Amino acid sequence: MKKNKLAEAIRKAISGDREAIGVVIESYMPLINSQSVLNNKIDEDLKQHIIMYVIERISYSALK
Repeated sequence: MKKNKLAEAIRKAISGDREAIGVVIESYMPLINSQSVLNNKIDEDLKQHIIMYVIERISYSALK
């Protein structure tokens, strides 16, 4: 995804757009997957934890 489209999706996600949150998560999925590896395979629980953390941080940003 191009940088300006991602920036727009992040702005929309912060304003509460659920579809935009999905776009942001999907854009960062390669990074999320790379950080979810335990014992040389993706740990789905860790992956979900990271995704939830990202969603919480987006939501927290909306409250500021």
